[in-house]
Amino acid sequence: MKTMKRIKRIGIIGIILAFVLSVFSGVIVIENVNAAQENEKTITAKIDVGEGIDKFNYYPENKWKAGPKIDEYFTTVDTRLEENKDVYYTIDFEGTGIEVYGFKAPRHSIVAFSIDGSEPIEVDTFASVRTTNPVMLKEYKDLSNGQHQIKVQATGKTNVAAIFGDIQVSYAKIYKPRQVATSIVFNKESATIYEGATYQIEYTTSPIDAMLPDDFKFTSNDESIATVNDDGLVTAISKGKTEIKGYSPSLGFEANMEIIVEKISDLHATVVDSNDQYQQKHYQTLMNTNESFESLWSWKNDKAISQIALLTGNKDLENVKIEFGEFKNNNGELLNQNNFKATYMKEVKAFIGNAGWYSYNPEGHLPIGPKEDYFDVIYDSEPLDIAKNRVQLVWLDFGIDKDAKAGVYNGKVTISADNTDVEQVIDYSIEVIDADFLDENEYSFRPDFWTYPFSSAEYYDVEPFSDEHNEILKKHLLQYKNYGGTTLTGTLVEEAWGGQTYGKTDAATGDNVRCPSLIKWIKQADGTWRFDYNYFDKFVELAKSIDLGDDIVLYSPMPWNNQIIYYDEASATTKKISAAPGTTAYANNWKPFFKDFADHLDERDWFDDISLGFDERDNMLSVFNIIDQIKNKDGKVFKKQGAYNHIYSNDGVPDRMVSLSFNLNQLRNQGIDKFKKFVADRKAKGLKTSFYTGTEIFPNTFVRSLPGEGYWTMMFSGALDLDYFLDWAYDAWVEDPLVDATHSSFQPGDCFMVYPSLRDATNKESKPSIRSEKYGEGIRDINKLYRIKNECPALKDEIDALFATVKSNYDNVTVQNDPSWFVPGITGRPAYWASEKGRKDILTDVEAFKQGVYEISKKYAELSKTDRSALEIAVELADEVTEEELQNVVPIVVAEFRAAHNYAKEVLNDSLASQETIDLAFTRLANAMHMLEFYKGDKTELQALVTRVEKLEEGNYTSESWAPFKEALDAAIAVIGDDNALEPDVELAYKNLSEAFANLKLAADKTRLRNFV
Repeated sequence: MKTMKRIKRIGIIGIILAFVLSVFSGVIVIENVNAAQENEKTITAKIDVGEGIDKFNYYPENKWKAGPKIDEYFTTVDTRLEENKDVYYTIDFEGTGIEVYGFKAPRHSIVAFSIDGSEPIEVDTFASVRTTNPVMLKEYKDLSNGQHQIKVQATGKTNVAAIFGDIQVSYAKIYKPRQVATSIVFNKESATIYEGATYQIEYTTSPIDAMLPDDFKFTSNDESIATVNDDGLVTAISKGKTEIKGYSPSLGFEANMEIIVEKISDLHATVVDSNDQYQQKHYQTLMNTNESFESLWSWKNDKAISQIALLTGNKDLENVKIEFGEFKNNNGELLNQNNFKATYMKEVKAFIGNAGWYSYNPEGHLPIGPKEDYFDVIYDSEPLDIAKNRVQLVWLDFGIDKDAKAGVYNGKVTISADNTDVEQVIDYSIEVIDADFLDENEYSFRPDFWTYPFSSAEYYDVEPFSDEHNEILKKHLLQYKNYGGTTLTGTLVEEAWGGQTYGKTDAATGDNVRCPSLIKWIKQADGTWRFDYNYFDKFVELAKSIDLGDDIVLYSPMPWNNQIIYYDEASATTKKISAAPGTTAYANNWKPFFKDFADHLDERDWFDDISLGFDERDNMLSVFNIIDQIKNKDGKVFKKQGAYNHIYSNDGVPDRMVSLSFNLNQLRNQGIDKFKKFVADRKAKGLKTSFYTGTEIFPNTFVRSLPGEGYWTMMFSGALDLDYFLDWAYDAWVEDPLVDATHSSFQPGDCFMVYPSLRDATNKESKPSIRSEKYGEGIRDINKLYRIKNECPALKDEIDALFATVKSNYDNVTVQNDPSWFVPGITGRPAYWASEKGRKDILTDVEAFKQGVYEISKKYAELSKTDRSALEIAVELADEVTEEELQNVVPIVVAEFRAAHNYAKEVLNDSLASQETIDLAFTRLANAMHMLEFYKGDKTELQALVTRVEKLEEGNYTSESWAPFKEALDAAIAVIGDDNALEPDVELAYKNLSEAFANLKLAADKTRLRNFV
């Protein structure tokens, strides 16, 4: 076979090129570049399970379990035991090769690999220390192309040093042969690039993803304008046009496209996808992107968002500014530009390696490995200078007033700088939908971002809850409120989370409490407890001053290390005691607090506003039982909220928590449908439910994550019909977040969604991140769907169908960490990022969901405008008509009335009915009701007359008199036979027949006529 070479292929969306080529540059990623003649496919042990090709299966099922935090499967039994030798897993796949990956660890056993029934080969999966990442356990190469099955069986054996007999697997890489292309088409007919820039040619082969033959070549018609290498990478040389051709002499096919090279501009601007991640390394790709128009939409009292990338050429630009033109509709009406804002984004550094883990790193050593710059902070609207050859992202908010007129508005955004004549213009179209969005206090779906009120005091170096701090904190919390947040978080004990958050050590006192308590515990000289509520009271008072103080959760009656840090008056020192749940020490120390705290809350009339918070603790029931022994003045017990690890626990804990959140991976492992039922059952009891994401979960909202992952998180919350979304945290800042977001124990950004200002800023306000804004966009859209579903039942099925499209996970990768990136012995746990496939799928799905929200919003707006008042009145009147009244109405009218009445009720109940349909239904029913006055005629006298005269014989009368008589008689008989004959019809028939009878003339002898009469 001829040697084939692989040409780099890029996705259809041009901007994704940069991510495919460079997002993991300088980092080893567990997703290798495909070999020249093979496609590589990765399947995961937790997701790709079940019948079919390229699937894992586990036997017996009851002896296996999916990993709760990472993508893995492992046994729940000791395979060293004889009864567990029936344990095995299989991988059914199609291809020519496979590699199986898993962790090696002290608990792991010796397993036997076989393929297609071959002789088993034993593999020892033991390691004295668990490997940092999955390692290759076994590979099979050069297989015949077709279907194969790997079986991995328990042997009952272990390494002599092993402490258990576990089997574990993470993922497999499958290799499949590629076909040879028979034709090729370039995806674009032309492209414009700038001098010095590069452009990767995108193409489609037939068959799809086929190899190109060895003699396939790319050529440029004029290499003084642009050159092209063997991989189809075009390099712009000078201004002009040239043709690029790709062809195979041996197979006789070719493709062509035009390359237009322009001189690099001082300033370039393009619309970009706000769901995507852009860095300086994407400069050339963005320079080649020329999106100068975007169509947006918004409800009234809502906002549309956009993102643009500015790129400088070969000179520094001074005082770069962004200006909004008028946004006008066809009637000349304008949108309020005071609600428009363009904000320059700021880059922060972020470590790209493992997530870390507090238990591995209690001293808080920061990683020392590679960091990259990410545009995360939506920072400042003032004009700024931009250095040459740089990317600068800009965030745009288009706020829409409540009283804005519905319709399409067109306008321009102009970008300019003082030291260049070049201006860039972006055209925007904003459709204002005729629907009023909710105010934040009306949301039915909310964020619950854990708040750290001491964080801002420490960062700005101000006294906690002083006037200066309160002013800062008030603005800070109002931003959270703008996202729809109503639940605040506080602390009732020092280091509620065991010291995992960042905190400075006091140079004077040596105090290194990283997360202080709002309530201070003081042991008096006589050994009794006293509690200082000063900070707590100030925090609640401040919250209530901005309408946020009616749902405050305090962590925690179960602190992570079970310690209570307190001030001991007898020794005038700070001390610690251990009070583990279920012990006498717990009851003796915590019950006095619960009683005193309940009394204090009663005194302030705040008892109903406070909940006790619990975070991923075991033995919660014993603590609940102690808490519930304390009742306030009204006989109530403390409400309880928090995060819980045991979704379907039958210990009674879930039903005793008014709000409860679960780890996303847990609910995936337990089954999405099962969790939906659990949510519905809690909702029926008036209890709220959510999920949360954390360090090892994907998708997520870290600094390095795709911004669109935040929007997806809201999509998935809505698909589960959740009440809120829990995120840790809103503002647990690191030392200098505006410079470096890296944390010692968690992924950068995991601990905060917003940023502070500079410490010496005059206006100390919080800065949103692109992550918090994508959360906000998703929160608003889910509230739209929840509202429509509640108000417009006819759109329920369409909303449910949209939610049904939301996937529960996406393809992802993790970074292979180098031990040199960490302090020795600290490696953390894997962090997961979108793979190339996962990135494309997320971007596509988020865009499709957003389009679905738009289409449903349009229908809702149309339906909301219909006037049903007249039809409602008509139906009410029709409902009052009795059967007795209908007995005297002609049947045809009764039938039409019933039909019109039923149709009107159908239209009235059809929330999708148009105004035209409503009006037609009203007209029909109104006409039918008008005809109810058409009473049936009394035919008794007419029948008697007909009976008397129908015996007459024609021969006895003159033809002149008989003819009108016969006509009147026939008409009378017809009226008698007509069930729908009205009273006037009967009267007229009687009159006509009587007159015709009276006018009859005998042909000869009138005596007979007189005798008859």
